[in-house]
Amino acid sequence: MHSVTLRPVRLIAAAAAIPLPLVAATPAFAHVKWFAPYIVDAPPMPIAATLTNLWFWTAIVLVTVFFLATRFLEDKPVGQAVTGVLDKVSNPLWLRLDDFVRASVYGRKKWVSSRLPKARDKGQNAELAAFIKAVRTGGPMPVPLESLVATTAATLAVQTGLAGGVPVTLARSK
Repeated sequence: MHSVTLRPVRLIAAAAAIPLPLVAATPAFAHVKWFAPYIVDAPPMPIAATLTNLWFWTAIVLVTVFFLATRFLEDKPVGQAVTGVLDKVSNPLWLRLDDFVRASVYGRKKWVSSRLPKARDKGQNAELAAFIKAVRTGGPMPVPLESLVATTAATLAVQTGLAGGVPVTLARSK
């Protein structure tokens, strides 16, 4: 087994070499136009102009402070209470989301909230029950045939329009 001996001279040389790419770098430009009109044709701003902008650093400091405060408070009782209130207030919005959306929030090594309701009702069960009832009783179908035909025609028109690259006009149904 070989032992590795660190020599102070090599350690100092390695530490001195770390900032070398920063010193040798050429000027960079960026399209950073915060707090200004967004003009695509405008020439890019030098990165130094962004890094010396007081508003840029104010935004960075505010976001960092907010992030650190949030991380500090989220595991405390007040953070749990705020998360619970936000979950209740935003629940109607989450109920409208597509079924493919998933969101999980984890605290330090523990589950905090899925932010998705446990029994999500998108109406499929009620629609199926209404269809079965209509079949059994001979009543009207829950979705009229005209609506199904119009939806199918619109879907096929979209496909035709995308394939041909031209708009497709549908005739009005009666």
